[in-house]
Amino acid sequence: MKKILIITHSFILILIISCQNKKVRIYKGNSPITTTFEEWRSIKPELRPPNDIQNPGKIYIYKDALYINEKGIGIHIYNNSNPSSPIPIGFIDIHSNFDVAVKGNTLYAGSYSDLLIFDVSDPLKPLYINREIDVFSVNYRSVTKGYDENYPRKYVNMNEEVVLRWEVKTIEEEIETYNQSSISMLDDLTLFPAKDNESSVGGSGLGGSMASFTIMNNTLYVLDDNSLKYSSLANETNLPLFEELLLFRDAETLYPYENNLFIGTTTGMLIYDIKDNGTPLYLSSFDHWTGCDPVVVSDDKAYVTLSSGCGLQRNELHVVDVSNLSSPKLIKTYDFEHPLGLGIDDSTLFLCDDYAGLKVFDIKSPDSIKNNMIHHYSDINAYDVIPLNGILIMVGTDGVFQYDYSNPSAMVLLSQIK
Repeated sequence: MKKILIITHSFILILIISCQNKKVRIYKGNSPITTTFEEWRSIKPELRPPNDIQNPGKIYIYKDALYINEKGIGIHIYNNSNPSSPIPIGFIDIHSNFDVAVKGNTLYAGSYSDLLIFDVSDPLKPLYINREIDVFSVNYRSVTKGYDENYPRKYVNMNEEVVLRWEVKTIEEEIETYNQSSISMLDDLTLFPAKDNESSVGGSGLGGSMASFTIMNNTLYVLDDNSLKYSSLANETNLPLFEELLLFRDAETLYPYENNLFIGTTTGMLIYDIKDNGTPLYLSSFDHWTGCDPVVVSDDKAYVTLSSGCGLQRNELHVVDVSNLSSPKLIKTYDFEHPLGLGIDDSTLFLCDDYAGLKVFDIKSPDSIKNNMIHHYSDINAYDVIPLNGILIMVGTDGVFQYDYSNPSAMVLLSQIK
């Protein structure tokens, strides 16, 4: 018997034991806890008593309901009829959920490979109806519960079984081949695990700039890695098969404006015309260095944040002239700490600068935005915002904050959900 030790980085130790013709790999890593698709799909999500927000993600507002995504876990529901005192109503466990959208009385929520459909005739009491299966592709980023990015992960075919969560433990598995001179002997073991990456009023609700779901022209649009998928909502609870448009880029965010769809990708902003029965027609792209890329639009200008974490170390706000949608042109670039989500109302721009806080600007002069800061809330973490009718809803790792910005020069903090 012989043993070979390989140290891949400071947190991982792999032991390969070769005994006659049998080779076993032993390492500490993320091991999947799985179930069958049949068993998983038999579970009907339902409203449960409220619980604490631990890891807030995207936000969505619909009538008096505020939906707050617990990343990868489900949706917190608050009665937000009084933004000064939001009331917790309940929580819906939705496995591998990161986004929602609402049309009429129907809520759509992503869950692993499927799209779940809820009746929200009462927005504060969603009722599960059914699901559209196999809408989304799945990968290791689809399940965050229990995952520790400091360790490798054990291979699992996520198209054949559902990964419910991960647990870090010592993993022992046989390997078929072993080449002492090559790192390829590690086969399917992923040494450097992928990190989790990470708007619209369509007769229904409103999401933030980080949304990957949106509804417009009676059509539901969802992003799925490097493709845009869309389906008619003529029948809100029984959707036809999704059409798929390959974008050939890693797509992250969707922002509808008038009859156009602006798609934020890691390498630029894509612009599509969607007025023809909801079918996307490519118009143009505004390319940039690789980086995370949400976008919002007002009048003839688009505001795009570019942040490190998805490529090069650039942290910028790009102001882009989109008066000619077929030929967007850069007006000016501004440096920030780590800009993420953003929102706009008239001439006021709300920019989430991550650990540097929430920054509010007067943007009447797009070539001098940084000289016209109205507010800087530096003692909070800011991820994304929804500005609506004088109320700003902001989410970050510190929780959900609501401000009255009816007078932008004298914004007032109304409430905080910690």
